Amino acid sequence: MPESELKKKSKFQVFLYRLRERRILETLAAFIGGGWLILEFVHWILIDHYHFPERSLDITFVTLLGALLCTLLWRWFHGIRRRRKVKVEWILIPIVMLTVIFGDIYFLFNLGVNDVDAGLKEKEVHSIAVIPFRDFSPEKNLDYFCDGMTEDIIGKLANIKGLRTTSLTSMMRYRETKKDIREIGKELGVSTVLEGSIQKEGDNLRIAAQLINVKDGFHIWTKTYNRRLESYFQIQDEISRNIAGALEIRLIPASSFLLAVRSFQSGENELGFKHLEKAVDQKDEGLYTLETNPVFDKIRDDPRFLKILSDLQN
Repeated sequence: MPESELKKKSKFQVFLYRLRERRILETLAAFIGGGWLILEFVHWILIDHYHFPERSLDITFVTLLGALLCTLLWRWFHGIRRRRKVKVEWILIPIVMLTVIFGDIYFLFNLGVNDVDAGLKEKEVHSIAVIPFRDFSPEKNLDYFCDGMTEDIIGKLANIKGLRTTSLTSMMRYRETKKDIREIGKELGVSTVLEGSIQKEGDNLRIAAQLINVKDGFHIWTKTYNRRLESYFQIQDEISRNIAGALEIRLIPASSFLLAVRSFQSGENELGFKHLEKAVDQKDEGLYTLETNPVFDKIRDDPRFLKILSDLQN
């Protein structure tokens, strides 16, 4: 269209003509269609199937966006017919290219960081490995009891909804290991590890258990149980149930009242009262079952429990 005719048109009509003339709309359509196909390929093939880092999608998107901007700038300014002292595209296009390069470099250096952090956060709440309990008794004749205790704990932890537990078969190779807990946790893909020991002196048993955070190697929980030896099976069942209950409190999110119930079930009364007091402050609906719930039968005469009931009645 001659320039003389364009002068008779409105600014919007001229703008639309320039878009068609410089094939801006075709370029946008091609990049949207082609870019979508490329992003789908990266997401479903490279990331989902070949397990490329999630950041690969960010790098692809930034690169495509940069290529689109450079193409649009070139087509728009290169279509200007009049003589220009400064060709703006020669300034803007390198700026866009440098920005894209720095952005891609940033994503490359942080490749997988978010994936690892997200994985750790998930593992911290939902996964655990139980190292076979060790026999620290002088006679070294409690291997069967240690294995039974380990198996019982794994079985009870496996029944906790939302908690992933490594199988006993996978853990037996760590029976006599001297590896660091953090190394074991990384090998198994968990963020918490339970280890323990059993000692025997006469008819007395001492069972120690400790839950360790793989990320920093610090203890999350530890407890020692002293029992008179009457029945291996009875002690094994009681201790494994208490340990599983204690770990459920610390690993699975729940309301204050439910945490109190779990605490009393695992014999941690002090912790249970703390959660009950918090439940009262939060006006937890579970408190209305306080008088009928059999979990609280053993503490009904405790002054702290009576005070909580009094506060609720008032």
